[in-house]
Amino acid sequence: ADSGSAVVALTNDRDTSYYGEIGIGTPPQKFTVIFDTGSSVLWVPSSKAHSMYESSGSSTYKSQDSVTIGDLVVKEQDFIEATEEADNVFLNRLFDGILGLSFQTISVPVWYNMLNQGLVKRFSFWLNRNVDEEEGGELVFGGLDPNHFRGDHTYVPVTYQYYWQFGIGDVLIGDKSTGFCAPGCQAFADSGTSLLSGPTAIVTQINHAIGANGSEELNVKFGLTPEQYILKGEATQCISGFTAMDATLLGPLWILGDVFMRPYHTVFDYGNLLVGFAEAA
Repeated sequence: ADSGSAVVALTNDRDTSYYGEIGIGTPPQKFTVIFDTGSSVLWVPSSKAHSMYESSGSSTYKSQDSVTIGDLVVKEQDFIEATEEADNVFLNRLFDGILGLSFQTISVPVWYNMLNQGLVKRFSFWLNRNVDEEEGGELVFGGLDPNHFRGDHTYVPVTYQYYWQFGIGDVLIGDKSTGFCAPGCQAFADSGTSLLSGPTAIVTQINHAIGANGSEELNVKFGLTPEQYILKGEATQCISGFTAMDATLLGPLWILGDVFMRPYHTVFDYGNLLVGFAEAA
């Protein structure tokens, strides 16, 4: 079992991103960040840029600093201070930076240090689709919130430790198999991606099938209803939640972004190298 836990309240930014608050330094300087399972680095804007992190304002600053998430304090965490940003990086966005939660690539991710410092072994996401509700979502480090899922989780093993990647056996449009994944497909759950991305050949079929009014249903191992995969744009416009991307990593690759993670409560279990899904509540 995890020795500690932290619950982070998430804000839903128009169904496009979910962000919550962390602190960096001593005393903690507050930031809002996207908790991104598709990247591994923690970065925040320097006081020389957008706003914020002032190294001289922290008594613990070296080339790293303490990171506070809920009631957890992660010591000696490496992070990036962004000193320059493109003009449109934060256009119409309410968050300051990104906290990566995928596997280690260059620097040590925050949750690796949580693990190594004996704090937590897993974390879980619940993302609320209803933008009108005050509670936008919830990220729990060290456990699961039973208020936000129904039934048991279905767990799949991680196949490649770069993303939280796993194998999928089939992709169906309605009840009909596309056969596309017969040779094998891969997917990863990505909280930092708004849409659901997949190979052009299949996404084209899906978008053709749902048409303008979203009258068909889709199952990607776990079912998605039109209300879950159609995004609202202008008053007279709906936007498909599916986008084409022809990437491969041990097979054709699907990115299961927020469109998928909203209807499915998702658990990322490093202790057992598993990803789990259950119906969100």
